This record gives sequence, C-alpha cells and structure tokens, in this order.
Amino acid sequence: MLGAQFMANIMAKKLVSRSEIREFVQRFSEMDHYEAIGEFIYKFSQLEFLIKYRLFKSLELRQELFDIITGPYDFAMLCTVSAETLKSTPGISDDKKKVIEKYFNACKAFNQENRVVVAHASWSLSGARHVKRNSLKADMHFPDAKDVKAKSQEITKLMLRISETNI
Repeated sequence: MLGAQFMANIMAKKLVSRSEIREFVQRFSEMDHYEAIGEFIYKFSQLEFLIKYRLFKSLELRQELFDIITGPYDFAMLCTVSAETLKSTPGISDDKKKVIEKYFNACKAFNQENRVVVAHASWSLSGARHVKRNSLKADMHFPDAKDVKAKSQEITKLMLRISETNI
C-alpha cells in the first residue's frame, strides 16, 4: 500500500500500521535517491556534452562531423584530447595552458572519484557499494542522497569554469 492508498487511508482516518508507515517512509527515501542519482547523471551528461562542443568548436569542423569526431571517446579520453587540442592553439600562453591542464585534470578526477561510483555501484538506501577495479575491494560511498546532490552542484561548477576561464 504505497502512495495514494496510504494517503487515502490517512485522509479517511483509518488506522495505518507501523509496517505501512515504514514502507511509505522508505519509499520516499528511495525516491530521494532516485532523484539525486538522476540529477547527477543528467548534469554529468551536460558537462560531457559541453566539453565535446568545446572540442568541436576548437577544431572548426562541419556540424555533420560532431558525433563522428566526439562520439568515440570515453570521458577521460575526451578530456585528454580536448586539453591537448586546446593547448596546441597557436599563440596560446603558458599560463593559459596551465589553466586548461588544471581544468581537465579536475574533470578527470571528478569522473574517476564520483561518476564511476554513481554509475557502476550497487545502490541501497545505505549508499553506493563500489568495487575498485585495481584493488577489488568494496567501499561505501554517498550514505545520504544529499551527498549525491552536493556532487551534482560540483558538476555545475565545472561547467561554469569553462566559460569563466574562457577555455
């Protein structure tokens, strides 16, 4: 008895059992997790698209080549290719090269520390259980949906840095 039936019983002043209340509260907690994970994945896809677009514009390619050129890269390689392409711009200063390198290193680190976990972990209301490929050891991450939402805000900041630093 979830959602509408639960509320109908409350409104009709019917007794609601403890198990029904627990189930209802758990369902809302699950929905918080679904929303947080969905927001994270959506925002990360927007960051990835923004980087692809920046690479595409720097190469000055025709529109029909966008997916052909940017599609094959995983996120880490997309960052590496974008960084190297932007740093090879004629007349670019050493300071600007450092800004570009720092930005894409931050993106790659965020991907490895967060996106890989969010996308590949086994999720429960206790958080995300993720096994690292290099150690084969499991760790728990994001014990609260708010932690995932906070990481979504970091994605927004990474997106804003592209325009703020004119990368």
